[in-house]
This record gives sequence, structure tokens and C-alpha cells, in this order.
Amino acid sequence: MIKIFKYLIIIIVISVYSVANISQKTVIGEIIHIHNNMIQIQVLDPDNIKSGDKVTLYYKTLSGQKMKTGECIVSKIADKIVYAAPVDMYIPPAIGMVSKIETSPKKDGLEVARQDHHNALTKLEEEYIDKDTSVNSQYYVDKAKKMADDLYKNSKNYSKEKTKILWNEVIQNIQKAIAMNNSEAYYALALIYEDGYGDIERDMGKMVHYIRISADRGYAEAQYMLGEMYTSGDEVVNDREQAVLWLKKAARQGHKEAKRELDRLVHKDVQKQPSVKNNVNDLYDLLD
Repeated sequence: MIKIFKYLIIIIVISVYSVANISQKTVIGEIIHIHNNMIQIQVLDPDNIKSGDKVTLYYKTLSGQKMKTGECIVSKIADKIVYAAPVDMYIPPAIGMVSKIETSPKKDGLEVARQDHHNALTKLEEEYIDKDTSVNSQYYVDKAKKMADDLYKNSKNYSKEKTKILWNEVIQNIQKAIAMNNSEAYYALALIYEDGYGDIERDMGKMVHYIRISADRGYAEAQYMLGEMYTSGDEVVNDREQAVLWLKKAARQGHKEAKRELDRLVHKDVQKQPSVKNNVNDLYDLLD
């Protein structure tokens, strides 16, 4: 553990030194228009911005916190308007969101060498973190779940403003896990939209959207929930085939409730067709 700590300290120190020696500039802007998946950002100082520069989007919470919502890449610059294409968005972009554009370093030999060194260091750090089970996407999901559980149990002990701040911290941890493509994190974000917490308002459309993403990425609980929604017709159109499809996926991962729901559907089919034997071994075949 001490070795890990020392290693990370060295990485941070060297990284800071490397970045400080690169002619890189951060330009702040604001989204003013969104059209055909292209984001238009107004900036005051476009001189150092180039195509391919990284754009990070944020929105400010009522408590003043900045929450990252996704990343874009600069496509073109016209006057003081930057056109950026989304690369990894986990909250839809909106007019008024703050953007941070990291301009590319100048291309003289020394600075390119420094940039190469920094890139190599970053890659080494990423590879190390991937191997460290204490710093991965599930860490952020588990942290969010623990905080949310505490809020459910002890919300009466916190003021309204404090509760909102804590929920925003939960959301931030979920977003960090989403940025690392954690399937359970999408499910967690769906639950946030289902009831509305922190600065996120209740939105059942977005809830369904993130449930689908989580299910597509193989998270069994999301697959089960999606199957139940198609069975009942809640928030989606009633569709037996889709219900069976997603319940099967969850059941094959060992999800007990999904198996019970499939069994119920089989029993219902048997009642309609007495000639069909209610054999648990034929469960999946009967529902094909």
C-alpha cells in the first residue's frame, strides 16, 4: 500500500511538472446553440484553439459545484464560435453549459518532446490504475451506493441544502463510473432520474434511456427491470416479445426474479395451451 501511495505521488508530481512546461492554454466558453449533434460554443479568446482540441463540458449546481457532463472535440472555429462534436456524453448538452477547451501545445521540438513524455507518463498511469482494484469504475459505483443508502436512512438529520449537496456528490461518483463505461452506473443514473435527486429533476424518459443503455451493456438488474416494464407497459409500450427477450438475458445471468417472471409467463401460456407441458427445463424454448 505504501508503494502504491509513493508511486501515485511521483506520478502526480511529474505530471504537474510536465504540464507546467507545455505551452497549453485553457479557454473557457459557453454553449449557445446545438444543432444536428454539433455544439456551438462562444469564446472570447479563440486564437490558440485548433481542430482536434479537447472540450470538457460542465454545468454548475445551485451549490456552486461544477459537474462534468461529457467531452467533445473541436471540429472548426469561426470568429469567436467553436464548433465541437460530442465524443463521450453522459448527460445531454444544453445551452448555457460551461465548456473548458484545452488548446494544443505549440509544435517546437522541445515542447513536442515534453508532450510525448507526458503522454507516455499518462499511459503508464492509466495502465497502473487499471490494475489497481481500489481505483476503478466499480469503486465509484460502490461509493455512490453507500452514500445514497446513508441519505435514505438519515435524510432527516440533514438540512434540505445539505441533502442536495450530498446527492450531487452521489451523482458525481456515478458520472465518474459512467465515464469508465460501467454498466451498473447507467442503471444507477436511471434510478436518479426516476425520482429526481440533487440538481437532477425527475425525468422518466431519461430513466428509460439509461435503463436501456445499462441493459444493452449486460447489467442483469437493468435487463430484468426493462423486461418488467415491457410486461406491464409502464413507461414503454406493452410488448411481450421484448419482455421475454430481456427477462431471458437477465435469467441466464442467474437473476432469480427474472426466472420467476419467465416461469409465470410459461404458466400463463400453459393455461392457454393445455397440451404444452409445464416443464421448467423447457422454460426458454417455450418462450422463443
